[in-house]
Amino acid sequence: MENPKYSFHEIIRVQEQLLRQRREAINCSLALIERVQLLTEQDQFNESNSEILMLLMNSMRVEEAQKKLLQEYVSIDIIDQVFPEDISKQTHIDEQLYNLLLLVHRAIVNDLTPDHPFIQQQLHGLFADTPLRNIMFNDKVNNEELYKSVKPYEALVPKHTMDFLKEAFEVLNTKNNSSLQD
Repeated sequence: MENPKYSFHEIIRVQEQLLRQRREAINCSLALIERVQLLTEQDQFNESNSEILMLLMNSMRVEEAQKKLLQEYVSIDIIDQVFPEDISKQTHIDEQLYNLLLLVHRAIVNDLTPDHPFIQQQLHGLFADTPLRNIMFNDKVNNEELYKSVKPYEALVPKHTMDFLKEAFEVLNTKNNSSLQD
């Protein structure tokens, strides 16, 4: 019998590392499921549908990559506000994202355009107290760079939803910038 390339202890160590990585992935998946379940339990109108829930889970799944991306554009304090460790704060952020996706879903179902006053009012309300508000509305140069960096994540969102959001935010951004100049 030939000598193996790896010792028994090395094989065990590698197997342990792989199992720990799998455990971490399972724990992350369970945490995502718990967050989505919490949102659906709090849904007073029972409006959630599988598309919205899958969008939420996809967004949650890439949060670490989103944090790294944002580090180039905003301070760590803002990132900590957008992705808080505190469960109640995270639930609030999850609710905002859920409400945004639900707003787009309702708008599309009811044939409301992105510039419709109701949509704009709701978007303004959702983002009035968000930590990203200043970068979203005041920093045109960084916004363009950020939008380029976000491009790969657009594939996680259905095209009709992404198109609606882009147009709605362009209208909101234009309104906010014009009101700042007044």
